[in-house]
Amino acid sequence: DQLASRFAQEVKEKDQLASRLEQEQKAHTESAAAAAAAVEVKDHLASCLEQEQKLCMECEEALAAAVKEKEKLASRLEQEQKVCMEIEETVSAAVEEKEQKASVGFERIVAAACKEKDQLATRLEEEAKGRAEFEEVLAAAVKENDQLASRFAQEVKEKDQLA
Repeated sequence: DQLASRFAQEVKEKDQLASRLEQEQKAHTESAAAAAAAVEVKDHLASCLEQEQKLCMECEEALAAAVKEKEKLASRLEQEQKVCMEIEETVSAAVEEKEQKASVGFERIVAAACKEKDQLATRLEEEAKGRAEFEEVLAAAVKENDQLASRFAQEVKEKDQLA
């Protein structure tokens, strides 16, 4: 009877161990699947991060080119203003000379100088419009760059959290 009781106890313990082993194997399988999924998500986030970095670099390059173009436009505008001032000085001098000489031929020179001044003033206005449009595009590029940088920082944070 004692042997039968001990045998029954050992069979019961064996069944409990087998059940616990089965549960641990199931838990191990689930853990391995979860780890594989986490690695897959981490790899995907790393790929996204790499793409975001590339976009960020492209945006920075475009921004640098836009700043360079803005500087060129500002320089050209400054030159145009300088030429305009020189023409105004020429016109003033011509008017003064006209008053002194009262010559009909001289009036044609003044008229031509005024016409040239008006043309330059028109061109200056167009340059200013172009510059304003360029600054709007530049502001949009800066905003997009800031958004990309923010998204990049968020993805780095998520990647670090997954790691």
